[in-house]
Amino acid sequence: MPDSPTFTTCPASVKIPITSDIDPGTDYDLYCKILEYAEAGSPEVDDVIDIVGLPPVYELIQHTIYHFAYIYEGDVEVTTATFKTDPFTPSAWMADKFASKLEEEVRARGGRPLEVKVYVDKTPLLWTDFRIEVISTPIGGAEATSGIAVGIPVWLAIILVALAIIAVIVVATLAIKTIVELFTTQPGLEDVKPAWGKEALVLDIQDAEEYWERPLTPVETLEEMSEEELRTYLDKIAEEEVPPEV
Repeated sequence: MPDSPTFTTCPASVKIPITSDIDPGTDYDLYCKILEYAEAGSPEVDDVIDIVGLPPVYELIQHTIYHFAYIYEGDVEVTTATFKTDPFTPSAWMADKFASKLEEEVRARGGRPLEVKVYVDKTPLLWTDFRIEVISTPIGGAEATSGIAVGIPVWLAIILVALAIIAVIVVATLAIKTIVELFTTQPGLEDVKPAWGKEALVLDIQDAEEYWERPLTPVETLEEMSEEELRTYLDKIAEEEVPPEV
């Protein structure tokens, strides 16, 4: 290659193959070598490459909308948690049991769950990655401003207990974050209400009366009512409190 007193900048791109032998990490170095021109040396630039690896491929395996979502509007806590489980965790995900235990734990702390989504990535060879997203009314003990992380230890405990009830053993907590957002009432109350059983109707009436600060009906009175009577009473509350859908 002949000597040249001047250099011309020539923008270009180059593909750098990354194999599985290189672990994800930060601050990898880069150097360049021109095989046909050894005199140019091997200029090196340090700490300029981050290798992040392939992102997980999550599949939605559960989406539960709780009854309270059809009447509630206001501040909520949105929690996103990702976990690794061991390869011996049961492959059958028990959605109803998980949702029920999650609701029990949230209610025990003064909140009401509104929605939960569970995603799974089974591509790793020796483990399974889970991502769980929970929307709930604010639970006790946390002051928060919109968009600010709150109450992480409480939510970690709630989710771990709900996972344990369905024999999902967490071997590593990858991340958990809770922020405060504004929730708008879930539409479609009239479509889902006919499928609710007596136990759910009693609980929904209690929630509705408390939420709208109505006189509380004794539990004994509600339990003596038939499903049809409970559904009619819940319809009456909805007509008086829930704005008609446009």
